[in-house]
Amino acid sequence: GLLHAAYHRPSTVAYQWVEWAGWILTLASIALVVLELVLDPSLGSSTAFLRADQVLVSLFALDLVLRVASAFPTELHVYSGSPAYRLYAHVSARVRLLFSPLVLIDLITVLSFIPALRALRALR
Repeated sequence: GLLHAAYHRPSTVAYQWVEWAGWILTLASIALVVLELVLDPSLGSSTAFLRADQVLVSLFALDLVLRVASAFPTELHVYSGSPAYRLYAHVSARVRLLFSPLVLIDLITVLSFIPALRALRALR
């Protein structure tokens, strides 16, 4: 469907839109980190800054959930297998996707929003 095309088929217009949106989110996130660390460390505690950070991380989280949820195991195009095998294929495809380098960066960004894991912000 459209969601799968938007996240997993580079030849589609939907994919290109999602890629551009991802780059814009990434650049905005980098800009917030630079503003906080380099220009004015006190910005990190301002309400507007915190709200902007929450919005960005929420959008990263939505993107991550949609990317993982729309993944379809390529092996199921060839071999459908038993219901147990199909479940295994869907779960393993999503786990492999979560641990691919670019998705892992998004996962770390989203996890840094959890107060106990705030130190992950340094990896952002």
